[in-house]
Amino acid sequence: LHTKIRQSDSNTVTCHRCRTNYSKEMSSEQHLAMLGLVHNAQDQAENAIKGPARKNSHKRVSSMPLMQSYNALPLPCRNTTWGMGLATINSITEAGSDSRAALTPEQLLGLESLRKVLMSCAADEGVEGMVPKSLLMTAQSGDRVSAYLASEFGGVKMEEKKPGKGLAALKRSVRKITNANRFLGGLNRAVFEKKTESIAQFFPKEYMALTSTARETLQSMLSWESLKRWDFNIFELSEVCNGRPLLFIGWAILCSPHAQNAMDMANISGAKCERPGSITESEPSDCGLPKNAKKEGYNFVESFNVAPSTICEFLRVVESEYNARNPYHNATHAADVLQTTHVLLQCGAKKFVSKSLEEYSLLVAAAVHDIQHPGKNNNYQINARTEVALRYNDTAVLENMHVSRLFSHVLGARRNIDIFNGLTEEQYSSVRACIIRTVIDTDMARHFRNMSKLKGYLAEMDGVVDPKEWKGYQNGIAASKVLQFVLHLADISNPAKPAPVFEEWTDRVLEEFFAQGDAEAKENLPISPLCDRKTTSRASSQIGFIRYVVKPAFELLEQIIPESMGEILDQIDSNLSYWEQALVKEEVEKSSLDEP
Repeated sequence: LHTKIRQSDSNTVTCHRCRTNYSKEMSSEQHLAMLGLVHNAQDQAENAIKGPARKNSHKRVSSMPLMQSYNALPLPCRNTTWGMGLATINSITEAGSDSRAALTPEQLLGLESLRKVLMSCAADEGVEGMVPKSLLMTAQSGDRVSAYLASEFGGVKMEEKKPGKGLAALKRSVRKITNANRFLGGLNRAVFEKKTESIAQFFPKEYMALTSTARETLQSMLSWESLKRWDFNIFELSEVCNGRPLLFIGWAILCSPHAQNAMDMANISGAKCERPGSITESEPSDCGLPKNAKKEGYNFVESFNVAPSTICEFLRVVESEYNARNPYHNATHAADVLQTTHVLLQCGAKKFVSKSLEEYSLLVAAAVHDIQHPGKNNNYQINARTEVALRYNDTAVLENMHVSRLFSHVLGARRNIDIFNGLTEEQYSSVRACIIRTVIDTDMARHFRNMSKLKGYLAEMDGVVDPKEWKGYQNGIAASKVLQFVLHLADISNPAKPAPVFEEWTDRVLEEFFAQGDAEAKENLPISPLCDRKTTSRASSQIGFIRYVVKPAFELLEQIIPESMGEILDQIDSNLSYWEQALVKEEVEKSSLDEP
């Protein structure tokens, strides 16, 4: 980089640190930014840029104003420290500018290479550099919502005040979530026992415990078309299936299309199959389905030699690993993330899948990504120095615990629920590595770094969004990163869902946050952002979350899979408007209470 901008005439200024000469005719902003590039990105730049000293230095160096170039950057990129560096390069290399004309081809190539280095290395340049400056500024000024977002999604450590010694401990208020009776009386089971004995191989035994009306509703809700809907109501499903949403969603997705065929068979004239004996998966036509009937689905059952009964037993155990007392991080949340991941795959993310084993791994990861969640986030675990925080050295504490729990306890020696038992050793290693990477990437503190990494891949490939190019880039790493990002977006998608779903999730997550804040106050720990029930605004918490985290993330995904994001982004804008109006009402109510 030094040799690219060194001047040979007297119209220069010399950096006293590195003795490099710079053109006096660069703007002061360009000069200072370029010095920053030299001193902070020198190692990467010197590896990427080599070439002869600058020639034609007598030509006038000028370009469009730096701030004009800066404002031309995408908004999420603009408000970062490395965004200013990119703007500097863009301003110097602007098409038609005098500064670009003064560069030799080698110099122009070098600056373009440096731009790509900055983009690709962005995620490794430090945590705060990835977080929007405006978010950091409001967080440092004391705004609780911004402090939460910077801490939770950027990993920025904010100064926190411990509660006063005289602060009375608040009683923990957690909504009691009672699971409905998982099995109805034996009378209903006895009615169908003989007629559906063999069909039970195709669907969970809990299915026959439901009323006929509930089974018909499930058949509609768990159809392939319904499962692809963004407005899918996971709370309605949970109510219909007696509080077993993960079991039924997991069965419908992981066992598709057999799950859909099974429901069709069970509901055709009361499951009328008069031929005695066992009905195998290869003989659905004998029970009333047309021989040429083919349904859409993943076909994991055949691809990976796993029986539907094994998948269902696995899902039962996984569902039991979620704490039903948690208002938010429970099996309903896991089912919602699994269904949303499926939706995003069908929206276009599946084009980045190299083989079906990746889809299988991603969907399983969605189902297990929060098992054994204690209802208190990483911030609490670290501040309280819990056993799990000490075990995982304060790094992606809960995420490491979730994935470790899967392989050490859920699977472990239980061969009857090992959904990977039909895989080769090579396939199993691939699945395990994929699940570990993907679950750990759901750590919210990695959000801005992952955003920067994807933007870097886009820049390196000059904005090309052809999935074939992504799958071939760096041995498929870029495409895998897209799939990991998809699960992360599913995990934070609640504010992007239609009403009344997004409101219900908001109340649940705040209830869990407040319970954590009560515990932190009782234990004399710093109260985590958004966990103080006395100061947290319901509307304000969602406005900041949407503006800084959710909307920019889905806008980035739109650049990668542009054909299907319109509905989701429209819903996000609608929800943001809803919360802005709610905030006005909150402030009016607060001011009326403050009046004497």
